[in-house]
Amino acid sequence: MTNKDSLSDGQLIELYLNNGSQVSLQVLCERYEKKVFSKCYSMTKSREVAEDLRQDIMLKMIDKLHLFKGLSSYSTWLYSITYNHCIEHLRKYKRVRFDDLKDLLDIPDEVADDEIETVLQLRLDRINFLLELLKPEDKAILLMKYKEGFDLKQIMEISQISGASATKMRLKRAKARLMALYNKFLLEV
Repeated sequence: MTNKDSLSDGQLIELYLNNGSQVSLQVLCERYEKKVFSKCYSMTKSREVAEDLRQDIMLKMIDKLHLFKGLSSYSTWLYSITYNHCIEHLRKYKRVRFDDLKDLLDIPDEVADDEIETVLQLRLDRINFLLELLKPEDKAILLMKYKEGFDLKQIMEISQISGASATKMRLKRAKARLMALYNKFLLEV
């Protein structure tokens, strides 16, 4: 009998879909549940909420596993489900929203690279404060790029943005909003 822990994600998925192997599904879930929890926690900052979201996402993954086509890695596909589920949750339940603050901000169309570099050099606690004020989509795209180190193609796939130029523009706008928040809340301190 094959040790299921040594099988690839694709092999585990195939065993589950073709043979209904619950052991394969369990191995696949155990392989990713901590990563899913970590992503949920990084977006919500609540262990309780992150645990609830993790359970929902794992159930959603099982329900949609037959839709996985292998066009990207399984981990990217699962991250996309995680990202979208967390964004949906944040839209529904987040107390402070960027839209609530937009009248206070003067967001320029263009932001100089040296200004963006200033924001990116902030201490982690200040960046986290600012990230919590952003739209969930902006926060997620910045975290994918600068915390997770994802390239534009991965961000495009996960965020379901159509095209590299649209992804670059969304990233640029998210940086501009972060810079505007920095100018409003941290430069005045």
